[in-house]
Amino acid sequence: MSDVFSPETIIRAVLIFAEGIFEGESHVVHPSVQNLSGCVQVPIVPPKDIPVDLHIKAFVGGRTSTQFHVFEITRQLPRFSMYEITEDSSAAPPAGRVSFSINERPQRVVMWLNQNFLLPEVIESPNVTFNSLRGGGLMSFHMASNGQVTLRTNDIDLAGDLVQSLCSFMAIEDLSVEADFPSYFEELRTTLTEVDEFHSVHQKLTADMADHSNYIRNILVQAEDARLMADM
Repeated sequence: MSDVFSPETIIRAVLIFAEGIFEGESHVVHPSVQNLSGCVQVPIVPPKDIPVDLHIKAFVGGRTSTQFHVFEITRQLPRFSMYEITEDSSAAPPAGRVSFSINERPQRVVMWLNQNFLLPEVIESPNVTFNSLRGGGLMSFHMASNGQVTLRTNDIDLAGDLVQSLCSFMAIEDLSVEADFPSYFEELRTTLTEVDEFHSVHQKLTADMADHSNYIRNILVQAEDARLMADM
């Protein structure tokens, strides 16, 4: 984020209030005297894909000023602000896929994209590819003329958030979705195999416990007989 003023003015300090981004919900930038300028850059990294309200106060004045004007502005980061639009075709497409069909015009989907992503300029097509700034790889969105939507990403949580956000925007209450995430399904198969192995071990231990219980029961009966017969 940057705030730019004329060359004759400098930004003496910037206060940003944002819930869930900064520790203590606020962040203060106070440039040193050697680095005073009309531009201050503050990195904003939302940890989750949620809309964030930024309340900003900037102290602005001349280089020799002892009193400063306070400019207050409020901006909202869209829900998916940590995804940068890209046209890099050399990267491998994500293996995960979600597909569904909606009875909506592509222009409505374009409106959703423009409102929920932080874009350098307004887009006019629902067919776009984004790069995750958190290092999660690519995420592509494609809509055919018949309303068939294909969303590709390796992050199953992101896919769920995108579908939920789109349905909320379109006021869709019931949607049939087909999902295919090979990495998650392979992990699930591995987990189920381990569960089966644990279940087999549990059954064997249960059978062993039953055998030992019967043996102990027989020993107790023999011990009681020996006590009654004083056969120690």
